[in-house]
Amino acid sequence: MENGLEVVRLQSDGFERAGLSMQWDFRPALQLERAGVGEAWSRCLSAAWAADTLGKGYGLEWSVTETGFIAEGNADSQEEWGLMLLSELIDGDADAEWERVQREWLNQWDVQYLDPDRIIERARTWSVFSARHPLGELTQASTIETISRSDVQAFEAAYWHPNNARLAWATSREAAGLPDSWTNTLLAWPSREVQKAAIPLPSRPR
Repeated sequence: MENGLEVVRLQSDGFERAGLSMQWDFRPALQLERAGVGEAWSRCLSAAWAADTLGKGYGLEWSVTETGFIAEGNADSQEEWGLMLLSELIDGDADAEWERVQREWLNQWDVQYLDPDRIIERARTWSVFSARHPLGELTQASTIETISRSDVQAFEAAYWHPNNARLAWATSREAAGLPDSWTNTLLAWPSREVQKAAIPLPSRPR
């Protein structure tokens, strides 16, 4: 699109539900001063979407990570829930959720980070990249406590913009093209200067 957003359309007779995903190109290496800032913004979005979809009947399911999101819902209502997601992403005030999200994140920390599978995953990434590299960082309760609402806002402003992202949309062959409402919303999303990673990703694990 004119604002630099790359849109990929996938069609298949095998799709019974519609899927929408957006992936950012900045990678976790841009989270330098505090591990988890990107995840904090994603958690805010997830909380906002949960509130927005409550009782709407969209049948929407989503998964949010620090580098993007994946949403899946009933194909019949894809225009409605897809526009809702994109509008919240671009124009929403999801960072207002941060105080509540932070409390919930801290309450869940013991359960999430003492799970055996998570311990194995953290140990593997730490041993490959070291704790000094962003891919080896270990999120601690003290880390979560130091993330402020302004950190979340700054992260979104710096990295979550159209010329730094790729949107993929999967539907059945019978579905029409990209809804006009989606197109109008996406075209109105202003591009920003692309920030470069201060710590480059390694060309291979060291």
